[in-house]
Amino acid sequence: MSLATRRSEKGWSQEDLAQVSGVSVRTIQRAESGNKIGLESLKCLAAVLETSVSTLIEEQQPMPVQTMPEAPRTDREQEVIEQVEALKWFYVHLGCFLIFNVGMLAFNLLTTPDEIWVIYMTLPWIFGLAVHAWSVFGEGVVFGREWEQREFEKRMRQK
Repeated sequence: MSLATRRSEKGWSQEDLAQVSGVSVRTIQRAESGNKIGLESLKCLAAVLETSVSTLIEEQQPMPVQTMPEAPRTDREQEVIEQVEALKWFYVHLGCFLIFNVGMLAFNLLTTPDEIWVIYMTLPWIFGLAVHAWSVFGEGVVFGREWEQREFEKRMRQK
């Protein structure tokens, strides 16, 4: 039996239950909608509803959220979603590169200002960043979707 049902059986509104139990109306609303509430609130509610705390805890099950089914995406929408995702991860990569390498450059200049050793770490990362940028922004230059499609079709025609 739910908290709302127990309250209704006593003929109480949420405001009435709040006044009798000393629990706020908002807490009662949260409890009735299936959200977890604190132990002290449960003790107060259990006392006025003449039940045990464990019974109220067992009855506190979240109500299923009703959502609209997602409409199927078109190929173009899916492609754009993938492009935006790739762009997002490129910017994350770029941000990590900048933060890490600026920090390492500062460390390098503080510890051994006469020798710039940080360049040996930065150059390979610059190469990796360039490859990542090419994969995001240079699509179709050499091994893009069109090339993949041609290769797929060519291999499908082979026996």
